[in-house]
Amino acid sequence: MNAMNITVSPNNAGKRLDKTVSEMLPDVSRSQIQKMIKGGAVTVNGKQVAPHYFLKEGDSIEMGERVEMGSGTGQNQELRIKNQAVRTGPDPISITPLIVAETPDYIILDKPAGSVVHPGIRHERGTLTDWMLERYPEIAKVGTDPSRPGIVHRLDKDASGIMVVARTNESFDSLVRQFKLRQVTKRYRIVTHGRVLPKEGVINFPISRSKTTYTKQAAGSQGTRSALTRYHVEEYLKHYSLVRVMPETGRTHQIRVHFFAKGNPIVGDTIYTLRKKGGKIAPKKSGEGMRLMLHAEYLAFHDLLGEVREYTVSPGKDFEKALANLRAS
Repeated sequence: MNAMNITVSPNNAGKRLDKTVSEMLPDVSRSQIQKMIKGGAVTVNGKQVAPHYFLKEGDSIEMGERVEMGSGTGQNQELRIKNQAVRTGPDPISITPLIVAETPDYIILDKPAGSVVHPGIRHERGTLTDWMLERYPEIAKVGTDPSRPGIVHRLDKDASGIMVVARTNESFDSLVRQFKLRQVTKRYRIVTHGRVLPKEGVINFPISRSKTTYTKQAAGSQGTRSALTRYHVEEYLKHYSLVRVMPETGRTHQIRVHFFAKGNPIVGDTIYTLRKKGGKIAPKKSGEGMRLMLHAEYLAFHDLLGEVREYTVSPGKDFEKALANLRAS
């Protein structure tokens, strides 16, 4: 069996093996990956290890091009793993964020749509974190995850807007605690397909990981984590709604999942979009090919002196241009 070898970079050191392989193979469930590891189809440094093995810099992850796993029916299921190119050199960040504010304890950023926050298997270099480390090298020792120095929260790659990055461990701990206790106020602006009704309300669907696609989330009564999103419609367009959103929890993809479950997926979302057999029923053609219409515009938290700090970032030209096109459609 021809093996695919991947050397663990400093950015991925300290991560669990099963989680790392999941990032490499987003269409394979975590349980399948764990079976592969337990069965010896995925090894580290030529040895069989547990799924929860914590990777070290320089470790060699080895996977076969063809892996056979036992399925639930007792028959063998064949999983093909395509060879992937591994980046070995640094890549410059393609879309530069804007510095909104600087203090000795934290930095406020305006993240552009299309930029990746922190490194992963698919984006080992050229991330916002790489850019931050070059500009603020002191954050390298801030936080608990070497691959996410100073990062206390994140935005999806295709979303834009405000982020706070800690410059000291004291600030990091304070911000993490505030996010965990829901003491941070966040506000987003989105554009959805269809008419969001009622005009003001609360979406209260619990969220869990999708049973069919590991990288997706799903909303419903069987969800494992509570999730609550408040919203207010600012404007009804002909085929769309401009909505202000105030999430009270911070689950992965929460806003996208909640409005998808409500029947009003966000314009430009290629993951959470309504479909039917034979083709899409949403989005409409005028909304296709646009950036994800999700922007984080407001953030408020307490600094280390206990003072409330508030920051607002208006949507960029790409968001406003897309919105103007939707108004005209």
